[in-house]
Amino acid sequence: MIKKRIGTFMISLAMMFGIISTTNISINVRAEDIYTPISTATELKAVSGNINYKLTKDITLSGNWVPLEGFTGIFDGNGHVIKSLTVNASTGYAGLFSEINGATIKNLGIDSANITGTTGAGIFAGNTTGTVTLKNCYAINSTVTGGIAGQELFGNIATPSNCYYN
Repeated sequence: MIKKRIGTFMISLAMMFGIISTTNISINVRAEDIYTPISTATELKAVSGNINYKLTKDITLSGNWVPLEGFTGIFDGNGHVIKSLTVNASTGYAGLFSEINGATIKNLGIDSANITGTTGAGIFAGNTTGTVTLKNCYAINSTVTGGIAGQELFGNIATPSNCYYN
């Protein structure tokens, strides 16, 4: 702690006397490295658009889930699990996401999902458009019923990477 304070003091002195210039310091942050944290079901319900999200803990849902719409960003489960996902959709696409376009879903587990839809149903997404990436994801103790476009357990995704269902 003392070494850190001394180091900070020395850098401050050097900057004050012009020995170190701050005009040439730059920090490169890529958009895909910035995430909005999610730790509650309420925060999960707010997921939308071209924003990146990351789970910070497991989330247990209750009641009928309204599928998330219009997602085009990155959803990183960060090794966490969404439990008790129940979707009973009489219209539209059914899944954690109703429809995703060009999005990435990764590092996410879903346990005990029950997805029922009439248009398209999948655990992660009822339907996908564009190039969608699904990697390092799994669904266990889950069922999917109905649908046309998203009949597969992972939604309408041709080749999920390192994903499984049992």
